Amino acid sequence: MAMNKRTILMVVASVLAAAALFWMQRRFETGDQRNALVVVQHYRSKAGTTIPDLIARNHPQCAVRWSASTASSCLHHVVVRADVFDARGGQTVYTFKVDINGPSIHPADPNGQSLLSQLDHPLPPPSALSASATATTTGAP
Repeated sequence: MAMNKRTILMVVASVLAAAALFWMQRRFETGDQRNALVVVQHYRSKAGTTIPDLIARNHPQCAVRWSASTASSCLHHVVVRADVFDARGGQTVYTFKVDINGPSIHPADPNGQSLLSQLDHPLPPPSALSASATATTTGAP
């Protein structure tokens, strides 16, 4: 059976429309992921503390890799992970669920809960941080 021009045109138009919808949805998800990373990395509590500040305090001199993935594109919920790698090959993961519409940050695992609970406490002055890091490194009390 030969297809007529009208059928071919409808099939091509349908494929192009579907491709455009998938492309637009992917662009929205990419924007949500980028915005969720900004929310988590730049949120400053009333005490003046940020999540990256706390990670740096809890894991001095450790590399951090940030990532984001879409949990719900309809609700604009994104999961943000901070993978912290220490010099000995150990890894600690902090996971947060971000509601882009809020915006709001919620813990998605116990490590994320622990870190968010520390946000309300101000960080000690830099001299106290370096003194405690030196005491920890040298084994002094």
